[in-house]
Amino acid sequence: MSKFSENPSIKKLNEDINGMQLLLRLATPFGLVNKKMRHSIKESKERLHLMKTQLEELLSIADEFNERFSNDGWIAYEHMSLDVMKETVVLHKSGQTEQVKQTLIN
Repeated sequence: MSKFSENPSIKKLNEDINGMQLLLRLATPFGLVNKKMRHSIKESKERLHLMKTQLEELLSIADEFNERFSNDGWIAYEHMSLDVMKETVVLHKSGQTEQVKQTLIN
């Protein structure tokens, strides 16, 4: 079974974020940023860092979710709730398999 992190659209999103981060890092040294733009660049860097962190969390949880539940027919997909995936992984780790099933069904 392939990992969620190997999904082509997820890989593209990761590549896009990396590309935007690189462009922002290179903009200032190459003189592409004036004083008025510095604040916007800083905000953009912070937002991209947050996006990257959230994406990494999503990929980690989704891959773990698939490892634990794919044999039962449950597969993480792009629009699945991250909170549901987290909750079911935690429940599974604590041995609450019936609660896992009910959470997934709901």
